[in-house]
Amino acid sequence: LNEGVGDIYWKQQLRLLVEKIIAYPHFKLIFSIRVPFVEGITTKVDQGWLHMIELEGLTPRSTQKAIDKYFDKYKIGDQYRDLYKKQFRKPLFLVIFCESYWLLSQYERDHINLRLLYKTYLTTRNVEVSRRAEEDEKRNVTLTCMRQLAWLSVEQCLAGLIPREKARRVADKICPMRTWRNNLLHALLDENLL
Repeated sequence: LNEGVGDIYWKQQLRLLVEKIIAYPHFKLIFSIRVPFVEGITTKVDQGWLHMIELEGLTPRSTQKAIDKYFDKYKIGDQYRDLYKKQFRKPLFLVIFCESYWLLSQYERDHINLRLLYKTYLTTRNVEVSRRAEEDEKRNVTLTCMRQLAWLSVEQCLAGLIPREKARRVADKICPMRTWRNNLLHALLDENLL
């Protein structure tokens, strides 16, 4: 479930979906949601039908298969396989690494680090975010907003979740006078960057 549409939406829609599916005893509804948002979207009433399984990432075997597949697709050398072995268990990190690596110069590949990977990834995603926010991509609003949100998380939220209202204020300062449809925060959520 994409939390970007809001807790209230999913509380209502999930319950309606469950009511429709419950009539069919051989059907099951499977959905995923990030742990910090479970409480906001589900309620104690949901416990009757909700069975939760927490996934920690890929298994060692499936991690190796995913690395093989992605490294082959992006023509990435074996010397990088052990560099971020633990992080590669998270599928999103594997995608970010491969998509970013592909765009790096040889010098950058020889001096690769997490900061460079994320900056490269956010810069590539900026094109679509800027289009959605109706903003000039040369302003690089994606990287600007993500940096400010990271700072806010560390400095004011003890490296935890930022309240949505605060995130909205940050986005509105960078790209003011936007309706929700073309709001920077909305674009970042839709592009799964937050």
